[in-house]
Amino acid sequence: MKKYFILLTLLILINPVIAEEKLKYGGQPIIKEVLDKNNIATTEVTFLVKAKPEEVWKVLTDYDNYTKFMPAMEEFKVKTRTDKFSIVHVKLESPPLIDISYDLRRVYDKENWTINFKKIDGKIKDIEGGWKLEKYKDIYTKLTYRSRIDFGLPVPKFILDNLSRNGLYKLADNVRKRVESGGKWTK
Repeated sequence: MKKYFILLTLLILINPVIAEEKLKYGGQPIIKEVLDKNNIATTEVTFLVKAKPEEVWKVLTDYDNYTKFMPAMEEFKVKTRTDKFSIVHVKLESPPLIDISYDLRRVYDKENWTINFKKIDGKIKDIEGGWKLEKYKDIYTKLTYRSRIDFGLPVPKFILDNLSRNGLYKLADNVRKRVESGGKWTK
């Protein structure tokens, strides 16, 4: 039993090192489930973009063009914008008669390269998450996007996992293309 405990402890400690080794430019984004500050499971994707954090920040805050590159984004409107936060209305692509729309408060911390968001109104029960940008090996930015969505109705976990994983791969790919094209690439 003690051997298994030691092995499990080593795997937990080594896992971040292994994940870091897998992070390569142009490689598969790293997707994992982590616990947030309230011990709630949150999905996270980490990937590299060949650009400076300032260039990435510019794309991530270019709300007038979000629908041109963000996956499943049908509508994205700014209701309020200041240097510290924005209130935005989001409507996602969905089947007829299903409205997936909500308002988010997006809070900026440019000094630490973070954008955090939380649902403040809308048809989905709860959404929160954010972006973190880190300079990586001089010519890259390491982006980490985390998100937790509660639809407010029962959805089988395997469906949510599949949608989440596919959506995060697409998100990473689209953001990378948009940033590296200087804000020109569209879906």
